[in-house]
Amino acid sequence: MDTVHFNKLKQSVAEDNNCASWNSWREQNPQSLDLKGVDLANSKLCKANLANVDLSEADFSGSDLSGANLQGANLTQANFRGAYLIGANLQQVLAVEANVSNASLTRSQLSSSNFQGAILGKSNLESATCINSNFRDTNLTGGSLRRGDFSHSDFSNAILVDVYMVGCKLANANFTNANLQKSDLGAADFSNTNLNGANLQDTSTMKTNFTGATPAQ
Repeated sequence: MDTVHFNKLKQSVAEDNNCASWNSWREQNPQSLDLKGVDLANSKLCKANLANVDLSEADFSGSDLSGANLQGANLTQANFRGAYLIGANLQQVLAVEANVSNASLTRSQLSSSNFQGAILGKSNLESATCINSNFRDTNLTGGSLRRGDFSHSDFSNAILVDVYMVGCKLANANFTNANLQKSDLGAADFSNTNLNGANLQDTSTMKTNFTGATPAQ
């Protein structure tokens, strides 16, 4: 971890003005930064520019990152439990085995990201855009994907028990061996999805579109 850069960010957070001084500095210094393992729990980081920063193993639990830019960041094993990421840009992030449980990601941008093995239980991803992302082996139990766009994403072996997926766009997604027990799939678009080996026991499928989908076997 680069302590100079970390102290600069902490100072900007303390100023409580949407990280304006940090963002101004990042405009002149857009290079990748090393903030691995930083502790920024319960911090106000709204609109912070953290693009392409190494934040692996960092602690953002309970923090407010609404509108923040984390595009291309390394979030491997980072802790976002209970964090606010409303409208945040998380496109192309590497978030393998990250803890994003109980977090709010409504209207966030998560396309082309890797969340393999991450914990997203009880997180709110309503109206999120998450096209062509990797959710293999993730746990989304009790979460909400309502009206989000997760088309072309990979949910192989994922746990999606009791997930609210009403109106969700999932065309061409892969649910091989995924567990969707007790989830509400009402009016969701599962067209051309791969459901081979998926568990759909006790799911609600009113008005769900399964056109062209590979059936669960």
